Amino acid sequence: MKGKILAILSIVIGVLLVAGAMAGSALKPKTGSAGKGLTWTLDFKGDLTISGKGAVKNFSPEKLDIDQKVKRVIVADGVTALGGDLSTCAKLRELVLGADAAKAGVLFGKTPPLLERVTVADENTAFMSEDGVLYNKDQTSLLFYPPLREGESFTVPETVQELREGVFRNAKYLTSVTLPSSVTSIGKNAFSGCDQLKKLVFGGTEDQWNALTEGVELGLPAAATVEFEG
Repeated sequence: MKGKILAILSIVIGVLLVAGAMAGSALKPKTGSAGKGLTWTLDFKGDLTISGKGAVKNFSPEKLDIDQKVKRVIVADGVTALGGDLSTCAKLRELVLGADAAKAGVLFGKTPPLLERVTVADENTAFMSEDGVLYNKDQTSLLFYPPLREGESFTVPETVQELREGVFRNAKYLTSVTLPSSVTSIGKNAFSGCDQLKKLVFGGTEDQWNALTEGVELGLPAAATVEFEG
């Protein structure tokens, strides 16, 4: 009887040791190279940090088989650019750009479908963010509106003069956008995929709007109307 009890205890202890080892392995960060002098690290919370010095080119979490675990991407200070494809990161909610990030190509091609916000370090001299929306540093160019950002309406700041190509692409919740008359350039497909967009309000006149959008395919839904305040 005593022998059986000892045998059972040995099995239980063995199972616990294996389980503990597996849990420890699951909690251990994954890491790898993101280029010369650059490293990526994915922790158990889903934070993917790119660190080192220099520009990251053609970064693909999918090829590294980590894309379904990434919830936040952090571009650390020292990293000057992040290029590649984050569109398969189905759980990605936030992109954080460090002080030295001057390029963010991952946002201007295939965009992460559930991204809610972009955050930028105050010391960054190329970009700034406000309420999760990405602008150039002096806020004269609206660069990227996250597709899953909350809020049905959005008012573009008076400082903005340019809307980048595809800037509002696939914005899920937007029903109304207000543009100031200061806007003098709108990139093509600025509103492509904004299926809920019902109204666009322009601060200038209809003639100004017609001149501004001549020859530009905005991608507005067929049901959307344009109103003028000028």
